Amino acid sequence: MLPAWILALLIGGALVVAYWDEIVDWATKFFNAFKEWFAAHFPRLTHYVKVFIEKLRGDRATVKCNSYYQENEDWFVKEGVKQISASEVPADILAQAKATKDKADITLPMLGRTM
Repeated sequence: MLPAWILALLIGGALVVAYWDEIVDWATKFFNAFKEWFAAHFPRLTHYVKVFIEKLRGDRATVKCNSYYQENEDWFVKEGVKQISASEVPADILAQAKATKDKADITLPMLGRTM
Protein backbone atom coordinates (compact mmCIF):
# COMPACT_ATOMS: atom_id res chain seq x y z
CA MET A 1 0.00 0.00 0.00
CA LEU A 2 1.32 3.43 -0.93
CA PRO A 3 1.73 6.02 1.81
CA ALA A 4 -1.01 8.63 1.82
CA TRP A 5 1.25 11.50 0.79
CA ILE A 6 2.46 9.66 -2.32
CA LEU A 7 -1.13 8.83 -3.24
CA ALA A 8 -2.15 12.47 -2.73
CA LEU A 9 0.79 13.61 -4.86
CA LEU A 10 -0.17 11.27 -7.68
CA ILE A 11 -3.82 12.35 -7.60
CA GLY A 12 -2.82 16.04 -7.49
CA GLY A 13 -0.43 15.58 -10.39
CA ALA A 14 -3.11 13.79 -12.41
CA LEU A 15 -5.56 16.64 -11.76
CA VAL A 16 -3.01 19.26 -12.85
CA VAL A 17 -2.30 17.32 -16.04
CA ALA A 18 -6.01 16.82 -16.75
CA TYR A 19 -6.89 20.50 -16.25
CA TRP A 20 -3.62 22.07 -17.47
CA ASP A 21 -5.20 24.02 -20.37
CA GLU A 22 -7.87 25.49 -18.08
CA ILE A 23 -5.23 26.46 -15.50
CA VAL A 24 -3.10 28.22 -18.14
CA ASP A 25 -6.15 29.99 -19.63
CA TRP A 26 -7.26 31.21 -16.20
CA ALA A 27 -3.77 32.42 -15.26
CA THR A 28 -3.37 34.23 -18.60
CA LYS A 29 -6.74 35.98 -18.23
CA PHE A 30 -5.99 36.90 -14.62
CA PHE A 31 -2.56 38.42 -15.36
CA ASN A 32 -3.84 40.30 -18.43
CA ALA A 33 -6.74 41.73 -16.43
CA PHE A 34 -4.40 42.67 -13.58
CA LYS A 35 -1.98 44.35 -16.00
CA GLU A 36 -4.80 46.40 -17.54
CA TRP A 37 -6.16 47.38 -14.11
CA PHE A 38 -2.68 48.33 -12.89
CA ALA A 39 -1.97 50.44 -16.00
CA ALA A 40 -5.32 52.23 -15.61
CA HIS A 41 -4.84 53.02 -11.93
CA PHE A 42 -1.10 53.75 -11.90
CA PRO A 43 -0.23 55.24 -15.31
CA ARG A 44 2.82 57.16 -14.10
CA LEU A 45 4.22 54.54 -11.77
CA THR A 46 7.97 54.18 -11.88
CA HIS A 47 8.98 51.30 -14.11
CA TYR A 48 12.54 50.87 -12.93
CA VAL A 49 14.63 52.17 -10.06
CA LYS A 50 18.36 51.96 -9.39
CA VAL A 51 19.89 53.12 -6.12
CA PHE A 52 23.62 53.65 -5.60
CA ILE A 53 25.66 54.68 -2.61
CA GLU A 54 28.91 56.41 -3.46
CA LYS A 55 32.19 56.14 -1.65
CA LEU A 56 31.97 57.59 1.80
CA ARG A 57 33.76 60.85 2.43
CA GLY A 58 34.40 61.32 6.08
CA ASP A 59 31.12 60.97 7.91
CA ARG A 60 28.96 61.71 4.83
CA ALA A 61 27.56 59.43 2.12
CA THR A 62 25.97 60.27 -1.21
CA VAL A 63 22.92 58.23 -2.22
CA LYS A 64 21.73 58.44 -5.84
CA CYS A 65 18.37 57.16 -7.02
CA ASN A 66 17.51 56.99 -10.71
CA SER A 67 13.89 56.20 -11.55
CA TYR A 68 12.86 55.45 -15.11
CA TYR A 69 9.26 55.87 -16.23
CA GLN A 70 7.19 56.14 -19.38
CA GLU A 71 4.65 58.74 -20.42
CA ASN A 72 2.83 57.89 -23.64
CA GLU A 73 5.63 56.72 -25.95
CA ASP A 74 8.48 58.65 -24.29
CA TRP A 75 10.77 57.38 -21.53
CA PHE A 76 12.15 59.67 -18.84
CA VAL A 77 14.71 59.40 -16.09
CA LYS A 78 14.46 61.27 -12.82
CA GLU A 79 17.68 61.54 -10.87
CA GLY A 80 17.73 62.19 -7.16
CA VAL A 81 20.79 62.81 -5.01
CA LYS A 82 20.89 63.08 -1.25
CA GLN A 83 23.77 63.64 1.13
CA ILE A 84 23.28 61.80 4.40
CA SER A 85 25.25 61.11 7.52
CA ALA A 86 27.06 57.77 7.59
CA SER A 87 25.22 57.00 10.82
CA GLU A 88 21.92 56.96 8.85
CA VAL A 89 23.14 54.15 6.56
CA PRO A 90 22.24 50.59 7.62
CA ALA A 91 25.29 48.61 8.74
CA ASP A 92 25.21 46.05 5.90
CA ILE A 93 24.98 48.74 3.22
CA LEU A 94 27.69 50.78 4.94
CA ALA A 95 30.00 47.77 4.85
CA GLN A 96 29.23 47.25 1.15
CA ALA A 97 29.98 50.91 0.41
CA LYS A 98 33.30 50.78 2.26
CA ALA A 99 34.32 47.66 0.34
CA THR A 100 33.93 49.29 -3.09
CA LYS A 101 36.22 51.78 -4.78
CA ASP A 102 33.58 53.75 -6.69
CA LYS A 103 29.90 53.17 -5.93
CA ALA A 104 27.79 50.24 -4.80
CA ASP A 105 24.46 49.16 -6.28
CA ILE A 106 22.13 48.92 -3.28
CA THR A 107 18.83 48.64 -5.17
CA LEU A 108 17.79 45.22 -3.90
CA PRO A 109 18.66 45.80 -0.23
CA MET A 110 16.78 49.11 -0.32
CA LEU A 111 13.71 47.56 -1.97
CA GLY A 112 13.73 44.85 0.67
CA ARG A 113 13.59 47.50 3.40
CA THR A 114 10.65 49.40 1.86
CA MET A 115 8.32 46.47 1.23
